[in-house]
Amino acid sequence: MNNNDAKKHSLQAAFEQVAQQQQTLISAIFPSANSEVIDEFDPRGMAIYRNNLLATAQQALAISFPTVLTLIGEGLFNYASRELLISSPPKHGDWALWGDDFPSLLTNLAQLSDYPFVADIAQVDRLRQESMRAKNSVIDQASLQLLATHDIDEIYIELTTSQFRLSSNYPVIEFWLSHQQRVVSDSTEELNQRFIQQSLDKLAQGDFSQKVLIYRPYYNAEIRELSANEYAWLTLIKQGVSIGKALDIMTNNNELEHDFDFAQWIGIALEQNLISHLKV
Repeated sequence: MNNNDAKKHSLQAAFEQVAQQQQTLISAIFPSANSEVIDEFDPRGMAIYRNNLLATAQQALAISFPTVLTLIGEGLFNYASRELLISSPPKHGDWALWGDDFPSLLTNLAQLSDYPFVADIAQVDRLRQESMRAKNSVIDQASLQLLATHDIDEIYIELTTSQFRLSSNYPVIEFWLSHQQRVVSDSTEELNQRFIQQSLDKLAQGDFSQKVLIYRPYYNAEIRELSANEYAWLTLIKQGVSIGKALDIMTNNNELEHDFDFAQWIGIALEQNLISHLKV
């Protein structure tokens, strides 16, 4: 084992030790019915610490998952926050980075068994937060010259790190948009009702699915629906397939209804800041 491997192993061991210590502390703060209560802590101090920890967890998740909070209400949201704190405590000091497991926890929450789309809404909230935290990126204009100097079979697209894709069996875009109006008025209520009606119309379709793109063209993360073609295209590009090879695969894909227009797509991609640079 060389020095670099030894350092990585030592760092990993340190992280695992801290994670174990945090889990032990969480278990002491929130003991289960069958666990032994650790009596080395002052119960009054532990109660204060528990309440502060819960408040911090609830506030952190409310910032990361504001739409979920609006959807399910403060009572159930706080309960879910407590459950997440027990099952998946933070592994670092930045609470903004905690909550990746929240969507899966919501999937298994009995109170939401009749509302399975809430977990997908949570994914939208989470990915928007990740998009907002991603490194700023502007297209490398010089790299576009590769389209004139190289065969497209040799050219690859590096996508920006601020974009994410999501596939759902529910109209999550419409559900999400219908809960973004911070000021209630007759016009916003009408807009929300329109989004809700669009959701119901789409759910009425047999075998419905929706492909979602979350991206950041400037300073704010945006959301839009992807066609089956564009979703398949972005999947291939993300997998590291060259432009030429990806176009061949798209052409031979009988499940896609329409031909993919690369020239049209690259114009949209540049406008929406989807491309970091081209490379060979």
